[in-house]
Amino acid sequence: MREKMQKKSLRVQTRLFGLLLGNYWETLCNIWAAERWQQTSTIMKVNRAANPEANMHTGGSVSFATHQSRLEKELKRPPTFSEVFDRTHKKKGTDIYISDRAREVAESYSQQMTEKYAGEDEQPPLDLEVWVAASGAPKKGQGDDCDFWKLTEFNSDSRFELDAQTYNKQMSLV
Repeated sequence: MREKMQKKSLRVQTRLFGLLLGNYWETLCNIWAAERWQQTSTIMKVNRAANPEANMHTGGSVSFATHQSRLEKELKRPPTFSEVFDRTHKKKGTDIYISDRAREVAESYSQQMTEKYAGEDEQPPLDLEVWVAASGAPKKGQGDDCDFWKLTEFNSDSRFELDAQTYNKQMSLV
């Protein structure tokens, strides 16, 4: 009887957690139960609650790169950064931004891009200097020396693939 229950439990785990079976799931549960993890989790929760607009988007669990790829198929051309930002920061089917902060950033970025590239035929899909000026400088050293880095050049859902692409891009610039 116990073996039958264990098999049923395993099937449930398989459905619910995909590849996270047996020891993997137990290991994750142990990590999440650790005091250090709980402290970090509480700190992050407080930080998210302190500025809810900073964490708002309409993209769900879909990555920015996936939204970019889908928009490229829909438009039949590479989308600009502004178009992907709008897709992930406007209420679906409307022209209304999900927060005042998102609207302000989008308007500031658009205005600064127009001013910077006024006499030119085309604007680049993304200008990181303009983006940082419009959205605010990265915190805690994030983005240092990232002028080589173009978000629109990457089409990856995997953090590891993105890291590899970033490294390869850095090496090509050396």
